Amino acid sequence: MKTNNRTAIVSTVGTSVLTDRTGEMTNLLRETANYSQKEFAYEDLKSVKNHIENKKIAMMAMDPIGVRRNSAELNGILGLEADGSHLEHFLLCTDTFQGAESAKIVESRLRQDGSRSTNIQKLEGLTTKNREDFSRGIDSLLNWCDLTLPELKRQGFHIVFNLVGGFKSMNAYAQTIGMVYADEITYIFEGASSELIRIPKLPISFDTKALEQNASAVIRMAVGNETLSKHEVADLPEAYLEIHSEELVALSAWGKLAWNRVKDSILAINLLELPGIDFTDSFRRDFDACNHVGMKRFLQETLAKVSVLWRRGGLKELRTDGGILYEVYSNRGNVGHFRINQGDRVSCEPIGDRLVLRHFGLHDVVNKNP
Repeated sequence: MKTNNRTAIVSTVGTSVLTDRTGEMTNLLRETANYSQKEFAYEDLKSVKNHIENKKIAMMAMDPIGVRRNSAELNGILGLEADGSHLEHFLLCTDTFQGAESAKIVESRLRQDGSRSTNIQKLEGLTTKNREDFSRGIDSLLNWCDLTLPELKRQGFHIVFNLVGGFKSMNAYAQTIGMVYADEITYIFEGASSELIRIPKLPISFDTKALEQNASAVIRMAVGNETLSKHEVADLPEAYLEIHSEELVALSAWGKLAWNRVKDSILAINLLELPGIDFTDSFRRDFDACNHVGMKRFLQETLAKVSVLWRRGGLKELRTDGGILYEVYSNRGNVGHFRINQGDRVSCEPIGDRLVLRHFGLHDVVNKNP
C-alpha cells in the first residue's frame, strides 16, 4: 500500500496515439512500425511526419476525456494522477521512429498539463522486427531498471509500472520485471469506465545459491555477452538460460533479472576467477582494501568484460573497446592500463596468453605505481 506522496510512474509507450481512425494511413503505419528514420523512403517519411504532426496538434487541443480515448498511455497516467502525488514520469519507448515520436507527443501533453518531470527513455535495440532485436531491447530495459529504480526507491519514491499502453510482447516482460522493481502495476479496464486495476507487488525470490556457485560464468554472460557450453552452466536453472544452439547457451532475460538482484552481495566479497586473467598479490590487496560495494561491483563487471575481450582478440580488442581503452605506459616495458570508469584504472601486463593484473584504484595513484 502506498505510504508517501512521491510517485515514479514508469509507462511503456506504444503507438496508440498515432492510430489512424480514418484508415488512410493504417497500412503505411503498420508497414513502417519498426523503421528507424533512415529506413523510410522519402515520400513515406514525409507522409508519416505529417500524420504525426497532425496527431500532436489534435492531442494538445483535446479535453481530458478525449486524451484518455486517444492515448492508452495517457489513459493510465491520468487515472494515476488523480491521487495528487508529486509525480516523476518515465516513458519507455521502442528504438523506432514511430515509438520515439509517440513518446514525444505523450510527453508534450503531460508538460502542457503541468507535469514537472518527464523523461523519455528509448530502449536501445528494442523493436519487434525479430527475436534478436527484441532480446537486445529487453536487455536495455533490464539495464535501465537496474540503474534507475533502486536509486528512486532509496529516495523514497513509490514506483508504479503503468502497462496500459505499449506493445503486448514488451509488456509481457515488463509485467514480470515490474513485480521485482515496482511497488505496483496498473492496467485499465476496457470500456467506458476506464477504471484503474492496481496489482500490488508480489514476493518473488530467486535461486541465489546457483548464481553464487556459477558467478564467474554468469557475470561473463551478463556483461560480456559470452555464450557458454551447456555443461559449463549445468547447475543453473533452465529459466536463467537462453538456448543459442544444441551446445551453446546465453543468459536469458530472467537470468539477468535474477543476477541484477543479487550481484552486489556476490561481487563485494571475493574476486572472481576469470579465464585468461591472473591477479598479483598487490592487486588482491587493492581489492581487499576497497570498502565501496558499488566500486567492487563495477570493477568485477569490467574485469569480466576484459576477460571476454582478451580471449577474443588480445590487446587489440582492449584498445578498440570504447569503455576499456587499453594503453601502454611509456618506459614501463609491457605494462599498460585500462579504465574502470572515468577516474579509476587497472594496471596490467600481458604474459603469454594471460593478462596479469597489478593494481587498481584512482588514476593518479595507479599511474605513479603501476
